[in-house]
Amino acid sequence: MQLATQHGQRLHGRALDGIVLGFAGFTLLCHFAVAFELGLDHLILLAAACLISAILIGWKWRHRTLHQSREEDHKPPLPTLRSPETYSSSFFIFGLAGLGTGLHFLTESLIGYWICGIMACTIALIQTSKVHPVQHRSAPTRIQLGLLAALGGACAMAVAFSHHGDSDDAFYVNLSVWALDHPLSPLLPGDTLHGFEGIPMSLPVFKVLSYEIFQAVLARLSGYPAITVVHIWMPPVMAFLIPFAWARLAILLLPGRWIFVVTLVIALLFLLGDGHASYGDFGLLRLQQGKSVLLLVGLPLVASYGLQFGLKPNPKHFIQLAAVQIAAIGLSTSALWLAPTTALLAMSSAVPLRGNSLSKVTKDIGVGLVTCLYPVLIALSMRGDTLRAFSEAVHPLPSLEWTGTQFMNHSLNMVSGQPYAAGLLLFCSLAVLGVPGTTLFRRYAGFVTGAFLILFFNPALARLVANQITGVDTYFRIFWLLPLPLFIAAVFSAPAENMGEQNQFKHSWTHWAGAAIGVALLLWIPQTYTLAPSNGVRMGWPGPKPPIQEFKAAQRIAAHASEGDFVLAPTAVSRWLPLLQQHPAPLVVREMHLDRLHERLGPEELFRRRLLTNWVGGGAKPNGGSKILEGALAEYPLKAVLLSGPALQQPELRKTLLDSELQVDFRDPDYELWVRKAKRKPSPQSSKRDSHLE
Repeated sequence: MQLATQHGQRLHGRALDGIVLGFAGFTLLCHFAVAFELGLDHLILLAAACLISAILIGWKWRHRTLHQSREEDHKPPLPTLRSPETYSSSFFIFGLAGLGTGLHFLTESLIGYWICGIMACTIALIQTSKVHPVQHRSAPTRIQLGLLAALGGACAMAVAFSHHGDSDDAFYVNLSVWALDHPLSPLLPGDTLHGFEGIPMSLPVFKVLSYEIFQAVLARLSGYPAITVVHIWMPPVMAFLIPFAWARLAILLLPGRWIFVVTLVIALLFLLGDGHASYGDFGLLRLQQGKSVLLLVGLPLVASYGLQFGLKPNPKHFIQLAAVQIAAIGLSTSALWLAPTTALLAMSSAVPLRGNSLSKVTKDIGVGLVTCLYPVLIALSMRGDTLRAFSEAVHPLPSLEWTGTQFMNHSLNMVSGQPYAAGLLLFCSLAVLGVPGTTLFRRYAGFVTGAFLILFFNPALARLVANQITGVDTYFRIFWLLPLPLFIAAVFSAPAENMGEQNQFKHSWTHWAGAAIGVALLLWIPQTYTLAPSNGVRMGWPGPKPPIQEFKAAQRIAAHASEGDFVLAPTAVSRWLPLLQQHPAPLVVREMHLDRLHERLGPEELFRRRLLTNWVGGGAKPNGGSKILEGALAEYPLKAVLLSGPALQQPELRKTLLDSELQVDFRDPDYELWVRKAKRKPSPQSSKRDSHLE
């Protein structure tokens, strides 16, 4: 039984390791392909050759690795060490957490909370610096592995049957769509939304993405359209990995109650759906995007690999830590700073500060820093162009002028969504420092929370961090440095810390009572659950995520226009056109993407595009609207025009279309589609792929 359990533990652990190493290798190949302007088919051949080589090398070293893992399995488990002062100081830290949270509610300022947080972190780090952090080996039982699989299945089912369209898909999914449509053209060449060549991407750092290219590879090999892979296949697979990724971290930090913690983490994903950037809303509902995979799968693994390297620096852990950071930047450009920061904090919290010479500690941390070189060097090489893109934007973001406290308050609101959820996040972020647990857990919580408060969530530094590191529109992602679901779960599962120890069973009713109170609070605090219809979620069979009517309208347009054609449609529909193979180019996909055409087309043309798009979407008639539309119909020429809402009742707009070469192809109470009926030879490849969406 014990050997079977150990085998199961090795199996699921190796599966995660294999996924990380494999995707890291694919990310490196993508960067190579982009640098040398290779196409999707070239990348597939290159990846196949590397995969065969990796299998041969892995087979050669298989017996050696298996022998080493069996030796480690027979080593006795190390004890869980706790600081002797933990229990005496817990109430004081809880008091600081409550005081800081209360000050935020009373003053609507985060200054008081920040001061309380610095004090709490100082106390926690002073205590834990006196004890050597060790790893407590807690092997999952068969029942626990089964529970993890059940939790993964629940996440996968929820993601598969819930639909929450996100406008960012217009960019991210289109990366896969374009690569699939042009398998021999260079990958990630620039803007692929508006029908013009030679226009660079809005930000150069997007060229490091590989997750979207991986989805294009799957679509190419399977023959299905990219949206089928991106919206139907991959999100449930990534969702299934969520509990296993968090279990990897929880086993290291909270070995005595890790299964309670992971269960609560998954529950939190379903409960906390208030904030636009909450773990549930941003993570669970948008797993078709790599940045959400980074949040729920990538960063927990980065932290766990960092802890493993800090506890036991060796070549295996070095490779794993380097690989997981490379894999992370393939998921999201935010990983260029998030991955090395998360890895460094985890590694540093696990390196013993006492009992070792300063030279050894410095050497271990220095070797660990080498694993961060790849993302750091990429970030530094692209930093100038990225900052220039923000500063020279046609319409600069208003947040560029915010103060540090404005950034802090906005980021908290993005993650929490409402005051009670904000109070929960703020309180648990500090209260976790006083929760009983292993020295490793308390040191990790102290290091991460301390660095978060001192370097990132600091009124004096927040504006600098937003402008120079995170980006002003993504400053809220500093909260991703904190494994908030695990911290909240650790606080609410604290009554279960000693449930299995001797002489604790007679008090087990108090533990269960405390846990029940915690669950009740978690059920009461959210105003909107993640999968609730009020959160914009539509439940239905697995399929494309966009709203049904809007996506059908986009498909109707794509049935009459293909790549190389220009179309006019409201942004509620045009933003979904780039998700289709061989899609036509809308005059406006999204407002935020239009500025990249400024140098090519000029401000007058962009203004005309905005006017027409607003008009056909039901906006007010612009001055000289008929002449502007007549010019667009003839100059582009427009292959299709879609009217919606009040635009259906505007006689001048309809008269202009009646006098043109366009004819009504479809009409219902919401939309009216006008198309140019010229004969066009359909693309067999496009017809075959888009037929899968019917």
